[in-house]
Amino acid sequence: MVVPVTDVDRAKDFSTGIVFREDGELSGPGGFRVVHLTPPGSTASINMGTGVTGAAPARPRVSEVLHDAGGRRAHGAGRGPRHLS
Repeated sequence: MVVPVTDVDRAKDFSTGIVFREDGELSGPGGFRVVHLTPPGSTASINMGTGVTGAAPARPRVSEVLHDAGGRRAHGAGRGPRHLS
């Protein structure tokens, strides 16, 4: 999967912070930069960067852990408190 982002360092820091493995990084002329990451235990990986596609960059969205009225973690909490789109 290719994910265009506006801030490669921020996206990389987020992903490695949730234990994605960094497999490599390349940069080139014209602002091209790509980081190859693999989620833990996965056979799939993602490439995120700038100049990797003509699609608009994804905007990082970071949120706190959501809790229901009883103080329990919301649905999906086992996947971690943050997500990147």
